Amino acid sequence: MTNQGDVATVGLTIHDLLEHRVPPNWFTLFNQPVTVSGQIPADTTVAFPYSYDADALPTAVAIRNTAIVTILNHSGHLGVPWGPNPKTDWEGEVQPCPADLGCTYTQGYWGNKPDVVWPDPYSRDATFFLSGQTWQQVMDTPVNVSQGYYQLAHQYIAAVLNKANGAYVPQGVQDTLNLAYAWLGATGPSACTGGGSCGTQKDWAAILDQYNNGLYPGGPGHCGDESPNIH
Repeated sequence: MTNQGDVATVGLTIHDLLEHRVPPNWFTLFNQPVTVSGQIPADTTVAFPYSYDADALPTAVAIRNTAIVTILNHSGHLGVPWGPNPKTDWEGEVQPCPADLGCTYTQGYWGNKPDVVWPDPYSRDATFFLSGQTWQQVMDTPVNVSQGYYQLAHQYIAAVLNKANGAYVPQGVQDTLNLAYAWLGATGPSACTGGGSCGTQKDWAAILDQYNNGLYPGGPGHCGDESPNIH
């Protein structure tokens, strides 16, 4: 908040409201008084970060955050609580905050550490779609820059294992997994031959690689030193 006046504020308070709209009116969902420590010196900007916990919002609403800010020495209102009411509107689906994002391992961790236990229902010995190979054999197949099938397969395997292991999956990653699942279910490795083939699948692989390395925006972080879970 910025004090553009010539003197420091007196008696600063903030009262925060989270509201939702049932056209044409706004209704209060949560009403939170905010404890403010300190005032704002003249011609100074001071941040007052705050948060509070509340029940889940409706899944699809227009919401508005209103901060009722008052001081006791506002020009023209000396001694009376007075001030601005800044508002921020947002409309769309409200996604719940995952309580625990977990963490992700790379495809090298899942494929190259034989003592790592794969989470149910996945097995190293199961047949991987139309590849004619097991999941582990697919992971053992070297990848070169032209082989989009195996680029995608390696990252797909790691991502589904991370998900089964409890890692949070953002919607963008899940959408990519759905696309990869459908494509792998209808396509074998021979579909991706030649330097320019399967560019879309390489793009999917890049998204999943970002997720598996703990770098996808809003996704879980990387699992530290990737110490194996020994059975």
